[in-house]
Amino acid sequence: MIGFDSQIHDLIFETVESLIVVIDPTGVILRMNPAAERVTGYRLADAIGKHLWDVLIPPEHGKAAQERLAKILSGDSPLSFERPWVNRAGTRRLIRWSVGVSRDPAGTAQFVVATGTDTTDVKRAQGAEEALRDQTRLLRSVLDSVGDGVAAVDEAGRPLIQTAEMRRIVGRPSPALPPEQWGEYFHFYLPDGVTPFPSERLPLARAMRGESTNEVEIQIRNPDWPEPHWCSVNGRPLRDESGRVCGGVVASRDITDRKRAEGESRFRKSLLEAQMEASIDGVLVVDAKGKILLSNSRFASMLGIPEHVVKNAIDEYALAIVVGQVEDPDEFLARVKWLYSHPEEQSHEEFRFKDGRIIDRFSAPIRSPPGEGAPIVHYGRVWIFRDITELKVAEAAARRGADVARSNEAHFRDLAEHTRRLAREIDHRVGNNLASLLGLVTVARTRAASVDALADAMHNRILGMAQVHQLLRQGNWTRVSLSELISSVRGAIVQPHEKVSCVLAGPEIWIEPRQVSPLTMVIVELLTNSAKYGVYGPAGGRLAISWRIIPIESKGNSRRLLRISWMERGGANITGPIVPSLGTELVEGFITRELHGRCELRYPPDGVDHVIEFPLSE
Repeated sequence: MIGFDSQIHDLIFETVESLIVVIDPTGVILRMNPAAERVTGYRLADAIGKHLWDVLIPPEHGKAAQERLAKILSGDSPLSFERPWVNRAGTRRLIRWSVGVSRDPAGTAQFVVATGTDTTDVKRAQGAEEALRDQTRLLRSVLDSVGDGVAAVDEAGRPLIQTAEMRRIVGRPSPALPPEQWGEYFHFYLPDGVTPFPSERLPLARAMRGESTNEVEIQIRNPDWPEPHWCSVNGRPLRDESGRVCGGVVASRDITDRKRAEGESRFRKSLLEAQMEASIDGVLVVDAKGKILLSNSRFASMLGIPEHVVKNAIDEYALAIVVGQVEDPDEFLARVKWLYSHPEEQSHEEFRFKDGRIIDRFSAPIRSPPGEGAPIVHYGRVWIFRDITELKVAEAAARRGADVARSNEAHFRDLAEHTRRLAREIDHRVGNNLASLLGLVTVARTRAASVDALADAMHNRILGMAQVHQLLRQGNWTRVSLSELISSVRGAIVQPHEKVSCVLAGPEIWIEPRQVSPLTMVIVELLTNSAKYGVYGPAGGRLAISWRIIPIESKGNSRRLLRISWMERGGANITGPIVPSLGTELVEGFITRELHGRCELRYPPDGVDHVIEFPLSE
């Protein structure tokens, strides 16, 4: 049994992510686990036999470390504390330590075991370690003090070990069940949150077959929990003295907070991307060498750049096209080159085009945030283009009107005030679009596998938001008809299809401006999905969109709830589970966060049945 315990101890040393260091009462290093070797950069052979403060403790903390060790041995110092370490490369890490002292029956210290967690980034506290006297006590102390949950089974799947942390992570004690029932018992799911995790693919089951696994992510949907939990699991086979597999051991870490943060981050990125694509300005992002990384369709249409030039990032050709249109090409090109040679500079200028248009251009650098001692990295530059021809015409008209109607002071004041309001509105919108763009660019660097993938994903969102701007402008920025909104967006997003029958049915309903944008984005995502998988695909089919008003009485107040039904019949024959996509996240996010409503997205075998409800702004 001692040999078996020793083997479990060695496997624990190998799999846990917590640092483990064993020293004698004089501070000489006796043993380190692989996690400690990775953090320190020292192999055990390089550190064994050396004093801890000569290898791993910063020089200015060496004397304090010796004094602390003396106090630990005498029992006058806390056994849990946080202190800096220095690795072989000279980098300092902050470690949260739990220390135990093993003593013989006479009370004499034999060795000190320290388990630690690198809290430089995660700041995760470790529990205190119990004093260790032999290998069995060392194993129990390590299991109780590390931040990972640990479980082990024998070759028949019977539980040998399950720490309290492991019970907390999985939500249930280890059962006396065959391995093929583990997935159902613990409510384990694949990362998609829909597909049950096959029991035979679980890390512990694979470890029993002699396989090693690392960082296997599992979603746990315990019905007693208000929301799913996540864990990352490492597994190793358990072997006897002859090398025969006689069980398995796993170490699990709770990553629920990280997954929750990743989900929030994805939504924020999706929202920022949609805002960028909805901009009425032309947007261009280039790298430090001027190569095109990202642009929206408004940029290409405003400056007359063919789609294949933007899609293939032919930056020199795109620049040549623009230079050929301006009245002063030398000045335009010289300014571009100057900004590329001065990456810290911003610019804001106007250029006249040969066709009479006046384009306002703003440019700002994209760089890493300033950090103490860290050099600033320049990633590239963002360019914002806005057609201000109408504004300039209005300004010119105002000046002419002032000359003609000089005797009418009241008229002049009204015209001047109108011009100022128009200028402030444009300045306000430019500022908002720039802020959204810069935020998007900051997160977009890690978004997609390629620039083309990101650009393709955002094409329809730009078209949709362009329709929002056009409809609001036509309605004098007051409100928009629901039927007109659906028809306009549909005409922009999908091509006419002789195999598609589309029916719109419902009373005349007006949507207030603040609800037009999020509702448009929902319609864009549903039409995009229909073009990919539904009735607007090659197979065709029938699309029926209907709506009605549901009166609501609450505490004496009357409100109107708009219910929209979206039904498709036909389209592609989709098999297999429906996996939530970026579009699904956007639909649910806009309905719940922006429209304060709810949605039911259903995918029956013969098509699509969606229901959307939200209160109308009055």
